[in-house]
Amino acid sequence: MSFRSLSALVSEAPLTSELVEGDGKSLALLRRLDPAFAEDREVQAAFRRERDAALRLPHGHPHLVPALQSGDLPEAHLVREYSPHGTLLERLRAQPALGGAQLLTALGATLSALDELDRLGLWHGDPSPANLLLNGRGDARLADPVSARRHFAEGTASLEEMRERDRARLCRWLSAAAATVLQSRPRDEQARELLGALRSGGTGARVDALRRLAAQPQARAPLDRGGPPRAVRPVPPEPIRVLVQVGRIADPRAAYRVARLLGPELKRDMAELRRALGAAGLTVALSYPEPAASLAAKASGEGAKVSVLRAE
Repeated sequence: MSFRSLSALVSEAPLTSELVEGDGKSLALLRRLDPAFAEDREVQAAFRRERDAALRLPHGHPHLVPALQSGDLPEAHLVREYSPHGTLLERLRAQPALGGAQLLTALGATLSALDELDRLGLWHGDPSPANLLLNGRGDARLADPVSARRHFAEGTASLEEMRERDRARLCRWLSAAAATVLQSRPRDEQARELLGALRSGGTGARVDALRRLAAQPQARAPLDRGGPPRAVRPVPPEPIRVLVQVGRIADPRAAYRVARLLGPELKRDMAELRRALGAAGLTVALSYPEPAASLAAKASGEGAKVSVLRAE
């Protein structure tokens, strides 16, 4: 399947997101590793875990968003369905405010998704409103398992520990959302029941109580009212700090050309730059994508060995 780029979306390092159009004019989300992290093995491993998990998700599950395609050329990437109806987080911040009945719908969708991940031997990593995509028909689906953005160090934890953390995260955001509902609607019965269930002891007991509430379909209400999809507006990725490393340039003429290119960009003396490049190379901290990408392209164009690394 081929995809045509439509626009950049808000990105969160180390991943970039891009809206693309498939062969059948369907919209999809292309996620790839930012080139600034090409040398970071830990980030690459985390992104591979995310891709592997997404590729194992079943197509047709009502509460999971599967991957459409993945690969490593021209760079590591993952393509999944795009939801033009937004996320539960956006809906929680909008008006009219959601009530406890809508939170029960979100709860049911999340538990259904986590149960399927359990069956597949997977965990999610961040089953929060930001990863619950509205489907325009009143329900939601969980996307982006094993997030490479936040959980670099969790690969050492056991599967059971990660599942426990998934359900603890669910309990935390649900508790905050139900408390917010009761601030404006003190008589909201479903929100009160949710808070009561969330005071049932440990995470296991809380989840059992939540399951009993979610098993009451008559108490639920749609998360959205349908309507046309939202318009997509291109948003440039936010800059991040990276280290640009230019290797030693033995040829004095090449070192001079690179110094002449980089001098104005770095606001440094060309003679000083030329000496540094000829001696041991150069490392500078810059913002990515600009001006780091521009500097790297200029130096590479003159044959210099350039690496772009995540700044600590």
